[in-house]
Amino acid sequence: MHLSLDECASSVPRCAHHCTNTIGSYYCHCREGFILNGHNVKSKQFTAIKAPVSDPVASTYDITRGWYYWADGSGSIYKTN
Repeated sequence: MHLSLDECASSVPRCAHHCTNTIGSYYCHCREGFILNGHNVKSKQFTAIKAPVSDPVASTYDITRGWYYWADGSGSIYKTN
């Protein structure tokens, strides 16, 4: 009897978004709006923009990459690298 380890059940996440366990391995896939770029997840919706923002209305932090995202009152989206 051969037991397969569930690599997705690890206490250390192997994938930034979704992990699918297979026999003897696993694969990563992304949430909608993102693509897998090698072993990293890349946003298809946002690009890095360096601009002063005087009226931020929302922000979030991506703990996996260490990036901050924020939006201004006109709907523009920004992120740090």
